[in-house]
Amino acid sequence: GNTTPMQSNIAQISSIGSSILTDIINSALEYNRNTSSLPSIVEQRRSEAEVIRRDNWPTIQPIARYSSQTNPYIGLGADYTILDFGSSSQKEKQGELNVTGSKIDFLVEERMVIATTLETLSKIAALIENRSLLKKSIDDIQRLSRFANIRLQAGVSSLSESNTLSLRLAELQSELDSLDVEINLNINLLSAKLLHPITEQQVPSLTEMHSAILSDLDSVPLQLQQAKINKDLAYSQWAQAKSDSYPHLAIESEVG
Repeated sequence: GNTTPMQSNIAQISSIGSSILTDIINSALEYNRNTSSLPSIVEQRRSEAEVIRRDNWPTIQPIARYSSQTNPYIGLGADYTILDFGSSSQKEKQGELNVTGSKIDFLVEERMVIATTLETLSKIAALIENRSLLKKSIDDIQRLSRFANIRLQAGVSSLSESNTLSLRLAELQSELDSLDVEINLNINLLSAKLLHPITEQQVPSLTEMHSAILSDLDSVPLQLQQAKINKDLAYSQWAQAKSDSYPHLAIESEVG
């Protein structure tokens, strides 16, 4: 049961149609795994759980003493707790819960990476589409400006019409330059959080990033799972404290 929360988020995004989009998200997840401290915490919790489990094994240690003033005695001694009213099992349970909790923390972090990556990609794609519309507007006004110059030379229009179109062209060109800067800036910021940087040509269109992708990110209530683990952990700690209030029964033996 404890392996379930560690199922890769890559499997959860396999429904995304664009292979480029999947590659970008996987690149973001790989970068996060290389920089996040949570995978190390998961391994640390696993080690702690293993130590707790081994502490419940029989303790065996060497013995060396004199059975009398002249006769040495060498052997092994062992002791094992046979009744502790559930204290040892509660400790093991707490170790397992801590492992599962840290795994869920890592999954929550990965989901945030996916969400922020998609959000940034959507922003860049929207900027690219706006730039395409702006370029079309510039082409249209340039065509009108040529007609206005022809009309001006023919004497059927005033200079103000040509000047107005030229001014509008300058404004749109300034907006276009600003969009280029903003697109490049956002691509660079996103690439800084990817294992492999991307170019503008690799940014999927908005139609490839359906809105359902973002809504699916919250379909699994990981925070509720984490809250349940915290509740179970607190109950287990209370049960252990209750068990430790009773005397424990242990056996000891040695051979030598």
